Amino acid sequence: MSEKNEKVRLERDALSERRALAALAATAALVVLGILIPWGLLRAFEAQLGRPSPDVGVEARPPELLHEPMSIDRPAERDLARDEAVLASFSWVDRERGTVRIPIDRAMELVVARARARGGR
Repeated sequence: MSEKNEKVRLERDALSERRALAALAATAALVVLGILIPWGLLRAFEAQLGRPSPDVGVEARPPELLHEPMSIDRPAERDLARDEAVLASFSWVDRERGTVRIPIDRAMELVVARARARGGR
């Protein structure tokens, strides 16, 4: 059996090496210009003002506060604690009518007992 040797042809690259290198060089040049132009402007303004810009280093400290730091009040936690205390205590709601508040656990026990007495589960 004889096989034909066909010529293998490769497609041309869509992007030539020359164009890729040119794009890379242009990007590098723009990055360098993006750094050098602001640096040059800063030095020009420093020369115009006659003083260098202050260096901010590790020693730099924030300005002193004019007042004590504020404490953060957590009303949701405070309200939750108050609500739990109300649910766990006995108190009068209306003395004239004879309405009282009882702890929620005790109220649930009474509801279950009443339902059982009526023939519920």
